[in-house]
Amino acid sequence: METFATLHKVKDRKERKKIRAALLKYDHLDTLALMQLYKFLREIAGS
Repeated sequence: METFATLHKVKDRKERKKIRAALLKYDHLDTLALMQLYKFLREIAGS
């Protein structure tokens, strides 16, 4: 969270773009993991 909050302070445009891409990849994987967990919990709950 801190990285996103301070992203605007990064002067180098290439570096900012690289950080942004890494954050988007992380967010994608985090969302995917949460969906897998959600599906698993629904299965064991019998829903």
